[in-house]
Amino acid sequence: MHDELIALADEYWDGLMAAYPTSATLLGDRRFDDCIEDWSAEADERRRASWSALLARVDALDPAGLDAGDRVTRSLLRTELANGIAALDRRLTELAFDQMDGVHAGYLTVAPQLDAPTPESARALVARLRQMGTALDQALDRFRA
Repeated sequence: MHDELIALADEYWDGLMAAYPTSATLLGDRRFDDCIEDWSAEADERRRASWSALLARVDALDPAGLDAGDRVTRSLLRTELANGIAALDRRLTELAFDQMDGVHAGYLTVAPQLDAPTPESARALVARLRQMGTALDQALDRFRA
């Protein structure tokens, strides 16, 4: 069951990085440098469905069949998924929208932290920035709704 648990954790992490590519870049994961977050309600619905299905698969792993380290991993993964689902249910994209917090403020905060150590990563980040208007429009649509 160890391998199955690690595969579930990897699936969660890869999905999280794909969903939040700016955070991935800040963490040093360059796979998504050319992407920007999808702030649409539909993206949240897809993410919630994916995380709910993943949580069910984690819950199906019997902790009795895991060693102590894997039980901790299972518990942490389960907590991350449950907290992620709860955060989506709170619709924070729509609630956090003022001069200090929200999608727009988050991008302003991380902008000086983004780097491009190679020409390829610089091109990828330019591709991300070209999508900024769409991301902000998605957040604004949710706020208006």
